[in-house]
Amino acid sequence: MSDVQKIKDRNENIDAIKGVAALLVVVGHIIQCIICKEDPFENMVFRIIYSFHMPLFMFISGYLSYREDFDLSGY
Repeated sequence: MSDVQKIKDRNENIDAIKGVAALLVVVGHIIQCIICKEDPFENMVFRIIYSFHMPLFMFISGYLSYREDFDLSGY
């Protein structure tokens, strides 16, 4: 498969989800370091972001790494 074909086969929805997740990380760090230095967990937005942004990255990684032809029967 050529590089051009690989680019055409990209799932733009996954790219958008990764972008939003990365922005949430930045927003979470801004809240943590600048807005609520004492206790960021008092901020509801911070708690919401931190409740799902890392699991979202793990879900995306698992989705992108799945291969049907991957055989673990020999292990």
